[in-house]
Amino acid sequence: MAAKPETRVGIDLSDNGFRVVAIRLRSHCRSLDAPELKIECLHRVVESTPYIGTDIAAYLDVFASRLPRCATRGGVAASIAVPPCLQSLRCVPSSQLNEAERGIADELGGAVQCRSWQVGSQKSMICGVRSDVAEALVTILGDSGYRCESILPRSVAVARTLLASVKSANRSATILCWNRDRSLVTTLHDRTIRLCRELATDEVTSATMPHDDATARGASTEDRLSQIAYDLANETILTLQHARRLDYRMTPSPVVVCGEMSSFPGAIEQLNAALYSLIGMRVEPWKIPVDEIAANGLRDDCDRANTVAISLAIGGSRVAIDSLLTGGKAQ
Repeated sequence: MAAKPETRVGIDLSDNGFRVVAIRLRSHCRSLDAPELKIECLHRVVESTPYIGTDIAAYLDVFASRLPRCATRGGVAASIAVPPCLQSLRCVPSSQLNEAERGIADELGGAVQCRSWQVGSQKSMICGVRSDVAEALVTILGDSGYRCESILPRSVAVARTLLASVKSANRSATILCWNRDRSLVTTLHDRTIRLCRELATDEVTSATMPHDDATARGASTEDRLSQIAYDLANETILTLQHARRLDYRMTPSPVVVCGEMSSFPGAIEQLNAALYSLIGMRVEPWKIPVDEIAANGLRDDCDRANTVAISLAIGGSRVAIDSLLTGGKAQ
């Protein structure tokens, strides 16, 4: 029995731009234990904005003016990830969530909206966004014809989709979302987020790399990329070591790499060389969690930069997540 097609939108905001991916999902249940999922890419948008800096209002004005309007009657469900500089993400003991929320409010300088996720038997991850920013985003989306269903940190968006596509329980996985503004390392085990760490710009920065692939050549660019990859590999290793101290069941596995910088020429090769030289571990490019036939219009090689937006769209669909979790083969 075929479910009604579902259209969803994922919006990934960064410090100096945003990415929008619209997809249509279809789930066809040929049997109760083997639903089939098909994903069709309807639209991609990549826009630049002035660097957000401290002028949040100007950034939101540009976002509102450049966000494509939705022409679907009744609107389309959308999930959004805010720029890292507008949120605070922490892993804390589950008993200290209230204290963490107060700390986030002090850090961000005002009232906040927070969500938390269990990441172990006694740990939780909590993410806070300034209330005025969250309310402004909901209004902007509503004015453009979208229904804002969730505001998520990038790590949760990507992890939920990858977790759903991991068919076997008790498997460990690591996601490195490599972005220009801020990178994220997320460790997973037994279909649960175990640890998430943000790598701030002053730790690992890619902001100086050329944006145009045509200019991404030359010794100086390769040297910078090599150093960035080496620093990023070191930070990833430190995160993995900490994750294994928190959960001894974590087992070595390739690091899944996604994000804007992962599509930069030579980036994955440099990161793979650095990680292998330091710890003997390999990296794997992120793959869309359905096969090529099912992922109509989406391509692993060019859509790694859109990982967060795609994951927000897929992860917001209960039908899609249920289909992937039950291990059904995509049609």
